Amino acid sequence: MKKPEIIDLIKLDEFSMTSKFLQIANCVIREIEKGNINKNDTLPSINDLSLELFISRDTVSGAISTLKP
Repeated sequence: MKKPEIIDLIKLDEFSMTSKFLQIANCVIREIEKGNINKNDTLPSINDLSLELFISRDTVSGAISTLKP
């Protein structure tokens, strides 16, 4: 079975009280814990995620910076 693309694993809930940038960060963390995203995997670009999720680049950038050590 083919491993899903990382961009397909990141989903947002439009009705959630959690901010979108936190939803993205939490989703990435959850997928790492499940083993669907590995340590050396490259995340999609800010532009790609912004276009795919229909959100601003700033929101995606905030999520990515939350994930950085």
